[in-house]
Amino acid sequence: MPIPRENKIYTYKDYLSWPDNERWEIIDGNAYLIAPPSRIHQEILREIFTGFAVYLKDKPCLRTKNIAKRGEKDGIEKR
Repeated sequence: MPIPRENKIYTYKDYLSWPDNERWEIIDGNAYLIAPPSRIHQEILREIFTGFAVYLKDKPCLRTKNIAKRGEKDGIEKR
């Protein structure tokens, strides 16, 4: 279960000022510290990725650039 930050309403602007070495998310103005993925989670992801890789091998499929960035300071336009 995520650990909540102080009892305060947070914004995206607050989020951008937090340390990059911590994983936080804001839900309805509440900030939650996210635990790192477990070993079993990583193993499941590996199996899913491997399944996709095998299926897509030699098929016309292109990779897109990573769009999961933290905002304007990273040069990513807000939508």
